[in-house]
Amino acid sequence: MLEAGYEYGVKFCEKLFKNGYDNFEGVKEMAKEIHEEEFEERMKAGTIDRLVTTLNGVSQVFRKPRCIK
Repeated sequence: MLEAGYEYGVKFCEKLFKNGYDNFEGVKEMAKEIHEEEFEERMKAGTIDRLVTTLNGVSQVFRKPRCIK
């Protein structure tokens, strides 16, 4: 697991900084892209991330003022 985590970190950093380290907007945009890609993959798999995200969405619905009486 340690080796897999290291390899993931290297690939992540290579992708994150492919436009350069000093290009803040490029890094910011790439971080957003990476997040969206990984989020989609996590939601496809039946992981705990999917469950937590679903429960957060449900709890937000019930916290809205129109639901509280």
